[in-house]
Amino acid sequence: MTAGLWVRTGSSRGYWFVLPADEVVLGRDLDVELPISDAEVSRRHAVIAPAAGERYAVRDLGSRNGTRVNGIPEAERVLEEGDLLQLGRTQFVFRARLPALRAGDAVELAPRRSTLASPGLVPAPGPPAAPAASAPASSAVTPPAAAAATPGDTRARAAPDDDRPGDPAAPPEILGEAPALLEVFAWIRRAAPVDSPVLLRGETGTGKELAARAIHGASPRRRRPFVALNCAAVPPDLFESELFGHARGAFTGAFTGKKGLVEMAEGGTLFLDEIGECPLAAQAKLLRVLDAREVLPVGAEQPRRVDFRLLAATHRDLSAAIEAGGFRSDLYFRIKVLEIVLPPLRERPQDIPLLADRFLEEFRRLNPAVHAFAPAALDLLRRYAWPGNVRELKNAIERAVLVAAGPRIEPEDFPLELRAGLSSPEAAGGTGTCGAAAETLLRDVERRHILRVLRLAEGNKTKAAALLGVDRGTLYNKLREFGL
Repeated sequence: MTAGLWVRTGSSRGYWFVLPADEVVLGRDLDVELPISDAEVSRRHAVIAPAAGERYAVRDLGSRNGTRVNGIPEAERVLEEGDLLQLGRTQFVFRARLPALRAGDAVELAPRRSTLASPGLVPAPGPPAAPAASAPASSAVTPPAAAAATPGDTRARAAPDDDRPGDPAAPPEILGEAPALLEVFAWIRRAAPVDSPVLLRGETGTGKELAARAIHGASPRRRRPFVALNCAAVPPDLFESELFGHARGAFTGAFTGKKGLVEMAEGGTLFLDEIGECPLAAQAKLLRVLDAREVLPVGAEQPRRVDFRLLAATHRDLSAAIEAGGFRSDLYFRIKVLEIVLPPLRERPQDIPLLADRFLEEFRRLNPAVHAFAPAALDLLRRYAWPGNVRELKNAIERAVLVAAGPRIEPEDFPLELRAGLSSPEAAGGTGTCGAAAETLLRDVERRHILRVLRLAEGNKTKAAALLGVDRGTLYNKLREFGL
């Protein structure tokens, strides 16, 4: 067996590393077998070693940022064909059997003293060749044809530098180390290999769709479509057509037939977000689709066989919705074979600095001068209750990066409600209400923030209003209110 890793990200993207018959250590240290130039990778990050049954397993070596397989942190995991392995920001696609490669497309990986994402990989001459006939149809990468790779060598192989249809999209990264989130990771691992429906519950902004995508990305269906629908965003009279499709002439304006999302998810995963908003009539039809594995488009005469996995999410209490007559109990029990509850951000405050750093890195392109948080700003983030959860945190940091005037994000760069701590009872003196002290604090924070933005806009009130996210009339009213 000749197995290997295909480098998916970085300047060395598109090259192979052929796995030898013994173990390979991956890390930032130049003395490991596969050095990686990535600040988020530990010196000795992980090891890949042969496992029983002519397979390979990856084991984390106590790294700082963990080792992820298909987006999920793993201490140890046997690798499967097409698995996406991530160390820090570097991604590899695991191939259990390397297809044949042309000898002319082989390039040397300079031994030991060169790292991935550095000049250690020499570009192969000429364009990639056509796919080999012997290569499996599910190849993550379509490599050049002819001479086979030799196991045990340290040669990297050229591959096309574009994503092929079979190349699995990188699963989303669910960041965190809190015990409640580690339990979510464990449930995702249990749910991924099976086809049973999963109900994801949690407040708005907790990452339910990220969890759904992680389940799909680690499942046998990962090479097939992931189709998502927000049930709350579809008008009730169009819901059945959107989900189940319609035949030509099914209603006025239906000049052509249309595939529904159920059929578009063929072989893959259908994710119904906010399923509690699904109309009752469509609930009955969805239950029939799940039980019979066939769909009848609106206006069609014959049903069509379908093969998909259902994942659903809601922030509502569906048990209460059943009692109120707004949700069918039989559908509820059908979609709740497995249930995963996403914890709110306020229940995992230890993850806030990790998330904040990641979002800062993501948004630095908007203001490259910003590179860190002031200690007071991080303390503010920890104390806030985050009613909008991770989504609210991400938006707050994007805004802070945009308005920051120096190299560090300061408390005044955050939205007013965050600085006043209005959603946090502790920040309001433990009373849970906004008394006179909180109101005075808010007015003072608002006044100072307007002055700061005006300085940033060099006195241009139109620009200042745009930075504040208000119209110019509102800004003038505030200036009069504060006597500015």
